[in-house]
Amino acid sequence: MALLVIVSGPPGVGKSTLAKSLCERYKLVFLQKDGLKESLFDSLGYSDREWSKKLGIASYRLMSMMLESMLSANANVLIESNFKPQFDNPIFKEIQKRHSFDSIQIHCHADHELVIARFRQRVDAGARHPGHADQANLEEHEKAIRNWDAMPLDLEGEVLRADMNDFAAFDPSPIHQAIEKYLAA
Repeated sequence: MALLVIVSGPPGVGKSTLAKSLCERYKLVFLQKDGLKESLFDSLGYSDREWSKKLGIASYRLMSMMLESMLSANANVLIESNFKPQFDNPIFKEIQKRHSFDSIQIHCHADHELVIARFRQRVDAGARHPGHADQANLEEHEKAIRNWDAMPLDLEGEVLRADMNDFAAFDPSPIHQAIEKYLAA
């Protein structure tokens, strides 16, 4: 049975960094909403926040389609985004009905003000694709981060919480143990 690792949390919490390290360590197929969205920006262009939102919706649809294809091939996949149960539970439940897989959710969290500071640093450094239109959208992102209360998705499988307040003190060993347990089975 395939393994699906879901890494979720608010923008700027450190999901992508964690996801990339896990994919490298365990040779998991990596599906990342922002990676797909940035590819769409490069192919179709970018302009403003409304266009960014439209390509964000398209990215989620592409990601779901690609995930189904990979699970049908019994591939071990890590999918990363800021998933929200109210929108994403129905999608993942439908996928779970059609494909057999074990899941591990890694729910990343940190102090909201710290996450906002990280997000601002990333924007100021130009570390994100300009298509996200983050500079013109800082207030919207900050409000979303301050109000972030998304819970893990309602799926069968293990849920782990990752405290991302201090990257230097972060201990990934419970995550490693959970993934290794599934991969060894």
